[in-house]
Amino acid sequence: MQKIIILASGQIAKAFLERIISEHIGDSRYEIICQNEDIIPKEINDLVNIHLFDPTNEHKLKRIISKETSQIFVLLENDEDTIIALNIARNLNSTVNIVTLKNANIAEVCEKLKIKTIDVSQTITSMLVNFLPSVPLIASNIGQGIGEIMEVLVPYGSKYVFRHISNIEQKNWRIVAIYRENKLILPKPSTMIFPNDELLLVGKPEILKDIYKSIKSELGQFPQPFGSNIYLLADIQKIGLKRLKELIEELKHLSEKLNNKKLIIKVKNIINNDQSEYLRSLGSSDIIVDMDFSNIDDKESLKNDIRRYNVGLVAVSSKEFLKNGMRKNLFEIKKPIIKLSSRSLKNAKESIILLNDDKYIEQISNVFFDVSIQLDFQTILADFDPEEKDKTEIYEHFSNLANIYTKKLQIEKEHKNPIRELKKRENFIQFLPFQESMVKSSIFDFFRPESNPLFRLLDEHTQIFIPTTE
Repeated sequence: MQKIIILASGQIAKAFLERIISEHIGDSRYEIICQNEDIIPKEINDLVNIHLFDPTNEHKLKRIISKETSQIFVLLENDEDTIIALNIARNLNSTVNIVTLKNANIAEVCEKLKIKTIDVSQTITSMLVNFLPSVPLIASNIGQGIGEIMEVLVPYGSKYVFRHISNIEQKNWRIVAIYRENKLILPKPSTMIFPNDELLLVGKPEILKDIYKSIKSELGQFPQPFGSNIYLLADIQKIGLKRLKELIEELKHLSEKLNNKKLIIKVKNIINNDQSEYLRSLGSSDIIVDMDFSNIDDKESLKNDIRRYNVGLVAVSSKEFLKNGMRKNLFEIKKPIIKLSSRSLKNAKESIILLNDDKYIEQISNVFFDVSIQLDFQTILADFDPEEKDKTEIYEHFSNLANIYTKKLQIEKEHKNPIRELKKRENFIQFLPFQESMVKSSIFDFFRPESNPLFRLLDEHTQIFIPTTE
């Protein structure tokens, strides 16, 4: 049985003793030394011995502190008494672990005697900060205490509400528990997250910091959390100056509606002064023009720009998106892509998701609602094969999000040809998961059931491709 000695005086020592005795902490034997019996708890057990004498009395301390002592706590109010007690304790046992409260007046002695100190003010400050709504609650007394265990309250409007655990990528981190209305839930893949749930997360600290921000971010922030700015990538030699001007006007309109900070215009293969002069005239506090005269590989150039400009949404023309090489480069950067078509984005009034057997639909729901709310678009969930399989979970997920964001959701269930029906509509944006099967899609893919080439059939409409995770 371990022998623990506590030299005690003051309120902190009193609270410490009450905690030890009331909670029966461990099976150690406690020797408590104090002058004032008022700090002794009323009820003590057989493992606690009380010694009423001056904690700085070396003669009496010799009878209690020995080589068998496992640990010593020096919790005294007076700095001089603390220094005397620390010196006596260290002289009586040169190897025992001694703990005291951090204090600038005793810092030199503690360093010399190798005393472990606890910074009370820092501990209290950390606890107070944990009550702030924008600060994660990090476990400090278990594990490494460096942020690898975190508790996060899910707010209304979070992109995580009404999502199933199975549809949340958890790479190098995990949702290990959910606290809901003071009850512990061990989540299953089918478990849905609700507003005001407290999620217990475990993972790499740097990843959990990003997850925390992601959980706390609310709608109306797109293109965040992917990045801050919209980035137009255009080859003027392929699309021409007229089409480039149209794309820029479309994106100016979009920038006025979305919560992005800047519009970045990256133009390659400029061949005459008229093109250069026009592009230079666009530069402003909100627009950055990057005329690329380099021979850097398109893939590397794109990746560099994504980092350099903090890009959250990449825009390309329909003509350029249909090229397999371009789609491959865009797929690999894992950013939302808006493909601008021949129909003007300015005239669009509806946001549409076409339901199929796609398992990634739930992952794009938050971007779908976020963009729709910022653009004030009608949201439509189109299911043209409602009996193909049970879609109850998907309907429930989208309906719950619509309710919490007070956004009207129209669910259309009809046994009709989806392409024919959507082609009848004129002014809408289609939202799609950006899947790897789209990267090498060709006309022959229509005969392959595992492919997803339908985006080609609605090419005349603006489409937003949202990255997903396995």
